[in-house]
Amino acid sequence: MAFVSGFAGAQIASGSSAQVCRAPAAVRMSAAGEEMSRRDLMAGVATAAAGLLVIPGAAMAGDAPKQSFFGGSSASSPFVYNMKQTGEILYKPLNDEDLQFHKNVLEKSRGELDRTSEQIARKSWDDMRGVIRNQMYNMRHSQLRLIESVESAEKQKAAKKNYNDLKKSLEEMDLAARNKKQEDARKFRASALKAFDSFTTSVGI
Repeated sequence: MAFVSGFAGAQIASGSSAQVCRAPAAVRMSAAGEEMSRRDLMAGVATAAAGLLVIPGAAMAGDAPKQSFFGGSSASSPFVYNMKQTGEILYKPLNDEDLQFHKNVLEKSRGELDRTSEQIARKSWDDMRGVIRNQMYNMRHSQLRLIESVESAEKQKAAKKNYNDLKKSLEEMDLAARNKKQEDARKFRASALKAFDSFTTSVGI
């Protein structure tokens, strides 16, 4: 007897007759079930992967852009130099070591700003803008901390005004340098130094 074996649908030859052996229905249903399970598994993996891709985007969407106070298109300028407090500033006295640290910061910044006269004379506008931005960044924390250390509400108010006057004058200096206007740069430099000295007086240093 000739015998041929194979998968579902293979022929078995016996004499002159031939029979077709077909896979049982249970086997076909099992195969279909396995195929469906594989599809479900793949769909689940794809859904999870899509969820993971959404997470970074959602986090980034909540990030607030940094503000630029000197014009230009950059939204990531680190020179955030505005008064953030609202309402009354709480009195926070400084110890001698902290007070000396903040005094040193302002003294260095005062010297750097004083030397901008040379940059204006040479029309070194990029150098001048670099000094302005660096010193505004360096001074900001010390200025705000010194304002908090002023016990008198009246003096605190004066210190905040001088702080904002200095900020405005330095921004005007930066704009004059960007536009390469020498006389404007000189004028706003003078007003910036005046506001600087008024600020240090108002915080008692």
